[in-house]
Amino acid sequence: MDGNTLFMVASNTKALTTLMLGKLVDQGKLTWDTPVTDLLPSFKLGNAETTRQVRVRHLICACTGLPRQDYEWLFQFAGVTPDSALATLATMQPTSGFGEMFQYSNPLAGAAGYVGGHVAFPGLEVGAAYDSAMQTLVFDPLGMRATTFDYAAALSGNHAMPESPDVDGRPAAAVMELNYSIIPVRGAGAAWSSVHDMLAYVAMELAEGRLPDGRQYIARGILLARRAAQVPIGQ
Repeated sequence: MDGNTLFMVASNTKALTTLMLGKLVDQGKLTWDTPVTDLLPSFKLGNAETTRQVRVRHLICACTGLPRQDYEWLFQFAGVTPDSALATLATMQPTSGFGEMFQYSNPLAGAAGYVGGHVAFPGLEVGAAYDSAMQTLVFDPLGMRATTFDYAAALSGNHAMPESPDVDGRPAAAVMELNYSIIPVRGAGAAWSSVHDMLAYVAMELAEGRLPDGRQYIARGILLARRAAQVPIGQ
């Protein structure tokens, strides 16, 4: 492995997705408090009152009361599209009050990406729109030239494969097929990236929105809003 070896970066994708949303805030195309249904009218959760309350920031705060309902996308991902993944959200019921407790939600984080993609590229299918928004608003400006959502491209080049303990506790190749499950909700975790590319991203975060040449890539306040506490997570 070297600095250009591609890895599945899993839920680190979420931070990149929120950065894309932040760029849209920076461009004046939405705010963190814009109702999601104003941006994507088809957005719907299983509870109408919860749907009404959801603002852009709530898609990624794990604070809506929606539980960690992962089994659908983990075990029923064959044939699922971004649109049908969004439709599945309409079957999910909250198990706590809005803002009461932390409940991690991959499907909502995926929806965050598709909402942002739709705002950036309203004429495209939501999956293609998300991919284009990430490329033009995040990967290209930060010089993340190898980062991709294209599994075939990643697997055809310099890449690392997952390993996991087997039934006897020995290292073994992990089952790769399961990793395709996240593609229909890819804003939550489907990016492949390298140490080289991720360092470019982290350097921008540490510089509070500035690029190495001194240019301000994103307004400091908008960038830091992504780090603000939204809901208590306990001990």
